[in-house]
Amino acid sequence: MKTKINFSSDRIIQMICIGLFIISTSIIYAQKDTLHINDIYSNPSTYVVLEKVINVDSTSKQELINRFENWGSSNFRDYSNVRTSITNDQITLLYIIEANSKMYVILKADFKDNKVRISFYDDGNVAVAGSYVSGSYNPGILPRIYKMAEYFENGILIYKVNGGSFNVNTIRAKNAISYRKIIENTFNEIEKIIKQANTLKSDW
Repeated sequence: MKTKINFSSDRIIQMICIGLFIISTSIIYAQKDTLHINDIYSNPSTYVVLEKVINVDSTSKQELINRFENWGSSNFRDYSNVRTSITNDQITLLYIIEANSKMYVILKADFKDNKVRISFYDDGNVAVAGSYVSGSYNPGILPRIYKMAEYFENGILIYKVNGGSFNVNTIRAKNAISYRKIIENTFNEIEKIIKQANTLKSDW
């Protein structure tokens, strides 16, 4: 004898909603995206992340150098160590970006009357000391072993949008996107300082 099962309309609606939630959740977590190497680098072959020229009317090369130096001394605790070289028309900085992993960046500023060219280069990873995790030893990583470009295969990185903290490609994609964003923000800060009006000299 068969048992007849009756479901109320509310129960059926509830079951449908649960089913749709499970399906939609699976779709969201399975959703993938593609990051292209040109989204991170202006020139991948030379590891140039970003290079732009800032044009400023009626401003001498020396004044532009002074403005850049003011930006550098205001943004780095020990600017004299960050600045690795200075000439009559170029300043080079070497510093670290923290975008999940720590990476070295070379910033070159080239100066002419009325213009500054700002270039950011990927200079590779910062050294990581060896450590023990749950009784197992993880060996350290030497500096400048890899660059962001090595995240990409044939110029692309396919990753899960919501892959979580244990998905390698998701971590790499988020790291690369954050890295590029930090560099863009730094350029915007420099551009703002470079384009500022000449400050009035104090009479005291």
